[in-house]
Amino acid sequence: MSACIAASVLLTACHDDDDQHSNTSPTPTTTYSNLAGTAAVGAAIKNASVTASCKDGTGFKNEVKTNEQGEWSGQVDSTKLPCALEVKASDTQTLHGYAAKAGNVNITPFTDLALALASSQTPSDWFKTYQPILETTLKTAVDNLTKQLRADGYVLPENFDLLTTKFAIDDAFDKALDAFAASLAANQATIKDYAALIEKVKAGDVAAVPDFVPVTPAPVTETCASKKLPVGKLSDLTSYSGDYSDKGTVVLNLDAATGKVIAKGTTATIAEVCGANVQQNGTNYYVITDKGYVTLFKENAGKYSAESADFTGFYPNSRKTSGFSPRI
Repeated sequence: MSACIAASVLLTACHDDDDQHSNTSPTPTTTYSNLAGTAAVGAAIKNASVTASCKDGTGFKNEVKTNEQGEWSGQVDSTKLPCALEVKASDTQTLHGYAAKAGNVNITPFTDLALALASSQTPSDWFKTYQPILETTLKTAVDNLTKQLRADGYVLPENFDLLTTKFAIDDAFDKALDAFAASLAANQATIKDYAALIEKVKAGDVAAVPDFVPVTPAPVTETCASKKLPVGKLSDLTSYSGDYSDKGTVVLNLDAATGKVIAKGTTATIAEVCGANVQQNGTNYYVITDKGYVTLFKENAGKYSAESADFTGFYPNSRKTSGFSPRI
């Protein structure tokens, strides 16, 4: 009798265990979408946090920051798209972008203006109380802003979508951003500042965008003496002569024989060669041209690089093309 009772208890226990397992649901798997882009006002927005506001108050899976070229990337829950994006460009300016789907997302003054026009709000207020924008409404706003920019004299690449077409610092679209910043500063009698322009555009006055004003390069004022560096000569740069590339594309050519530097169609004349500055890991020269400043560096291992934030067309840390043999 006791054996039967024990068997009955055992069977019941097994039955309960089976029920427990059958009622357990598998944990749902989250699928993420990749978002990436460039944040810039002409100059790259460097080392800045990018924030996403998506459905149900969600955002990026991990912290997202821009790099030295304003480039950023992050992941969001695919089911929570579309997302609003925000980056702090300066103490007085915050810019926004819009990700309707995975892919490239620009964050610039032009995306900010398009969102003001589409939402009829300041982009900062829209971001705080984020509501998705109808696709047709957004497209109309982008088209109207693009037409106005072209009418005002800004040169935009053909078939360029302000929100989603990929660009890079110093390319044709980025130069339009440079021109916009210069034009806004030159039209302060009409539009006090960027915040005032946003107020007009959110009210539908896209014609308030300032007319194009050509960008005038800043005059070169530095010298080797002001940098407290010795004065060198052009022949010191002989081994540095040649092509420099960024991701396989030649972006800079230095010719010590002629004293010329060419970057993306812009030619500069070398005014002074400062150096050599011998360091533990290599030797560098600070080269002053009539259009800005270039730092040339040669590692002890023989690798060359060129860097400039001043001379339009240069990419930071551009390496000499593979196969280049330094002159002796």
